Amino acid sequence: MTFIIAIKSKNGIVFASDMQITDGNDLKYEAHKIFRVNDSGLAGFAGDVWFGKRILALLKNDFKKEFDEGFNQFSAERLARVIAAKIKDEKELRKNLGRQNSFSGVDMIITTINRYGEPGLLTMDSDCTPDLEYDSGFTCIGNAYNAIHPFLRSALEKVELDKMPIQDMKIIACRAVMEASKWVNGVGEGLDIWTLSKENGAVNLEKKELDLIRDRVEEWRAFEKKAFELIRHENGKNELLRKEPDLRKNRSK
Repeated sequence: MTFIIAIKSKNGIVFASDMQITDGNDLKYEAHKIFRVNDSGLAGFAGDVWFGKRILALLKNDFKKEFDEGFNQFSAERLARVIAAKIKDEKELRKNLGRQNSFSGVDMIITTINRYGEPGLLTMDSDCTPDLEYDSGFTCIGNAYNAIHPFLRSALEKVELDKMPIQDMKIIACRAVMEASKWVNGVGEGLDIWTLSKENGAVNLEKKELDLIRDRVEEWRAFEKKAFELIRHENGKNELLRKEPDLRKNRSK
C-alpha cells in the first residue's frame, strides 16, 4: 500500500510519499516511489513500482517536450494510450511466464514546471484514465487520504495552496504522509520529499532537512493538542455555568 501526494505552492510543487515496498513474497523494504524525469518534472508510482520504472524510462525518452511545456489534454491522452499498450504487453508477458497474478498495475502522478514557471499536476490510475488537475491545488494516490487529520484535509481542500510558500507545503505534505503511515496498515514510516521549481529544478530533500520538517510537524501536532484541550476545558466550564442556575434553584427548594 502506498500514499503519494503532490501539492502546488506559490513558487513550485512539493511531492511526497512513504517508502515501503512489499514484494510478491510479502517481504517489506524501503525504496523510492518518486523519481526525477528531468529538471522540469517528477513522476511517482503506486502499485507495481518496478513496472513504474519502465514507464519512467518512457517519460524520459519520448515525452521531453511535454515536461518542458507541460501536459495538455491531448498529450495526456497520448501518454495514456502508450501506457495502456505497455500494460497490455506486460500482462501478456507475465501470463506466458505463469505469473499473471503478480501484476497489480500502476497508478501515477506526474508533476511539471513549464518554462514559464507554471506548475502542472497529472494523475493517472491503473485504468489509464488521465486527470489534469487544473482546478485543484493538490492530488494524491493510495487509499490513505481519508485517514489523515480532518483539519489537514480541510486545509488541502479549502485553502488557496498556490498562494502559500513552498516551505509551508513541505510541512503539510510531510504531515499527510506521516498520518497515513500512522493510521493505515501497509503505508511505511519512511519519508521521501521532493520539490520542483523553476529556480531550482527537481530537488530531493536530504535527511537533515527531513528531520527538521518532522520536528515542525510534531510542534504543529502539540499545538493542536493543547488547543483541543483548551477548547474542551472551556466547553466544560461553560456547561457548568449553564447548569449552575438549575442547581441553585434545586437548593432553594
